[in-house]
Amino acid sequence: MRFVSDFAAPPGEIVGDLGTRDTALRALTRLGAPVPPGFAISNVACRMFVETGDMPEGAWEEIEGAVARLDAAAAAFDPNRPILLSIRSSAPVDMPALMDAALFIGTTAASNAAFAEWAGEQAAALARLRFLETYATVIRGVPVRRIEGITNAVGQESTASELTAAADALDALIVEETQRPVPSDRLSQVREGIEAVFASWNARPATAYRRIN
Repeated sequence: MRFVSDFAAPPGEIVGDLGTRDTALRALTRLGAPVPPGFAISNVACRMFVETGDMPEGAWEEIEGAVARLDAAAAAFDPNRPILLSIRSSAPVDMPALMDAALFIGTTAASNAAFAEWAGEQAAALARLRFLETYATVIRGVPVRRIEGITNAVGQESTASELTAAADALDALIVEETQRPVPSDRLSQVREGIEAVFASWNARPATAYRRIN
């Protein structure tokens, strides 16, 4: 039983459905469009997580393997570019912007330093702030008003030091609100991100949309 399939490979004997986003990205990949490497996870894994609070047996190991393949493919394209991931929903039916997305996953001290070398300190500081904003809102459920109290004070034109100070404050807020630090290792971030997106299937906007439609 398989739960994970790379965009660049045939779906094979996947249990369940890979969703509409996977269908579109897989088609674009076949046409040779510049689609970043990635993979999709079966809706059965999502359903089992929602029902039991855990992924089905073997699913996480498949995801670890898929991340390793994604890393290899991205490094072959540009070995100097830091690899940051987005985790997005791919429901079997179209549910526009109704489920959560986790962005800039894989931001660590090492990757942020590499990002600064690749794109500059200001861009790296902004990416770290956006990562922590995602982590606070989507993954840890920190109250939005507290997050905005930090993020509204800075913007695209802020200096690297201003953005870094805001990111440090947001990092501390996450610990204060959840009593847990943001993981410093990438795979732990990936797992928390996937579980948060899975859990958003039962969030109020998604359930209301399914009830109406």
